[in-house]
Amino acid sequence: MAKKKRKNNKNQGPSQQAGPSTTSNSNDRCSWWNQFSGFTPNPYAGVAKEFDRLAEFMGWTGKEFRKRKTEAYEAEFNFHFVHGKSKLETWRELCAEVGVESGGSITQCKKNLKGVLINIVNLLNHRRNPAVTLIKFATFRQFRDSTMRSGNMINREMAKEDGFLRVFLRVLRGKA
Repeated sequence: MAKKKRKNNKNQGPSQQAGPSTTSNSNDRCSWWNQFSGFTPNPYAGVAKEFDRLAEFMGWTGKEFRKRKTEAYEAEFNFHFVHGKSKLETWRELCAEVGVESGGSITQCKKNLKGVLINIVNLLNHRRNPAVTLIKFATFRQFRDSTMRSGNMINREMAKEDGFLRVFLRVLRGKA
């Protein structure tokens, strides 16, 4: 148990250090992580790294690992994109966050976001910790190469179900 405790307190790296957020406090965090006795979540860590740390702590592999990973991402998405706001307010906030005009309707927001190349995991990490830079890719090739790296992809079906994330889905296989 002592070995797991040390891993649990491991430094998360320079872009994911614990620290005060300018927009959130510890009460403004997804509570899904708190259900695992003995695990101390780091709300400033990237979702993939934090989930891998939890999976190792809990000993999850195979189907259990995949099932729990989907649960973790769903909980984070629901917290950051559904929690306490109207749909239009959330769409406008998303537009502002990625640097495009929001427009006066959800339809206009979706149109304005359609061509923006944002990695969903990076967006979620930025929402968890605003010190993590939100990357807006200039080319599809840059976007694809970054997204194909380990830990940068999410369950496609889950993202399709989520109206806010669907706009960022792209086909990654094929010509760039």
